[in-house]
Formats: sequence, C-alpha cells, structure tokens
Amino acid sequence: MKKYSLPIATLFFALLFPAQAWADGAFGPGGGDGFYHMWGGGMIFGPLMMILFLILIVMAVVAIVRWLGGGSTMPPANMPKSALNILDERFAHGEIEQDEYESRKRTLSP
Repeated sequence: MKKYSLPIATLFFALLFPAQAWADGAFGPGGGDGFYHMWGGGMIFGPLMMILFLILIVMAVVAIVRWLGGGSTMPPANMPKSALNILDERFAHGEIEQDEYESRKRTLSP
C-alpha cells in the first residue's frame, strides 16, 4: 500500500486543487465575475462537471476497495460437487468404512 500511496495522493490533489481554483474564480477573464464565470457556455457545464467528478470519485473508491480486498478464494456455493468430493466427505464424517471407501474410490477413479 505504501508503494502506491504517493501516486494516489498526487492524483487526488491534482484533481482537487484545480476544481477549487475554478470555484474561487481564479481562472478566466475578470477573475470569475460577470458573464465569464461560467466560461460563456451557460449553466449546463457546472452540473455536468459535478456529476462527472462524483462518478470519478465513486470509481476510485470502488477500485481501491477491490484492490485492498483482494480476490475471493472461496468457491461459489452453487457449484456442483464431484462424486469423489462427496465420497471424501462421507468417509470423513464416518458414514462409510475404509474398505468401502477405497473400493468406491477405485470404481470412480479413471
């Protein structure tokens, strides 16, 4: 995790600081006063940029959680068991004796 913490922090601040500067009116003619505070495009870009920014944040959080959580090592519960697995379980639970287990295992094994 330490290996990737600096690039992740750099990306976070690279996305955060320009957005803050635009919101403060540091860019554009007149320092953001008057007509040019919306870049002359009307009020559609503000909500679109906000939605895009929220989508990027959600995607980053999901990617980080998946990366930190790792993959699942448990097999799916709905997978059918093979005959040998069922035989092994029955022998482990004491349902069948060793000679019967070995006989059935020889029968099932190719």
